[in-house]
Amino acid sequence: MADASQIPPTGTGETAADMGEMLVRMGIISSDQAKEIDAAQGDGGKSYAEVAVALGLISAQDLSQIIAARRAQAGTLDHSRFHRDIVVAHQPRSQQAEDFRALRNALSLRWFKHPEGARSLAIISANRHEGRSICAANLAVSFAQIGLRTLLVDADMRSPRQHELFGVDGSLGLASYLKSADATGNYPNVGDPDTLSVLPVGDTPSDPQELLLGAPLHDLIAAAQKNCDVILFDTPAASDSSDYQTIAAACGGALVVTRAGESRVRPTARLINDCEDLGIKVVGATMMSD
Repeated sequence: MADASQIPPTGTGETAADMGEMLVRMGIISSDQAKEIDAAQGDGGKSYAEVAVALGLISAQDLSQIIAARRAQAGTLDHSRFHRDIVVAHQPRSQQAEDFRALRNALSLRWFKHPEGARSLAIISANRHEGRSICAANLAVSFAQIGLRTLLVDADMRSPRQHELFGVDGSLGLASYLKSADATGNYPNVGDPDTLSVLPVGDTPSDPQELLLGAPLHDLIAAAQKNCDVILFDTPAASDSSDYQTIAAACGGALVVTRAGESRVRPTARLINDCEDLGIKVVGATMMSD
């Protein structure tokens, strides 16, 4: 348990109600624990954070995470270069943005914070044009918005999109890393250094399957896990190649993306069955709307 000297200054001017709501939404404390902190705080003059730490309900690390989230929501996560389809940044009050936040929360409980889960997750779909890349981008931003250190890796070496969606230089990226196995961790940063980074494909290789099957992909994930809370992989459609299988197997789990009025039951069912046959846990499925 941290003492008061370890509590970082927030510098965000949050009220006790704001802090309590944020901690509950991030899954750090329960609603009952928030009420316990409120009651213990009283009129003693101590901050909400100090009381929460004194009760042993949160740690200094928890506080650092929520401070990053407050800063991201206050606007330090610069989305001026983001594509308009990243609705959690451009239209945060829309129903689409709320749907992505709900998906983020479900994935946190089922995978990223689950004892049998992991820090990495592949975003997959049966066919093209089902919204896989847009889903990955919005999820990455939504995780960053609650202060989680998030890395989005564009592993779709057939038709990469993330460099365009985030307005980053796409000349260097995953392909270069896999060829050189140089685990520098210097990913292009598109926001607050403590929240969101994107690793584009880079120079599109002629042999993506061979690159992905080597040890460097696992090395990349291991290196990223030391600095990141959430690692998302955008993958090629299953109809294009079997690359998604290699990526999802390295991550351990996958989220299946479908599109209303576009996806068909049989290809999606085949995709899920193939994952299960390979020991890849399908964490869930989501349907994108137009």
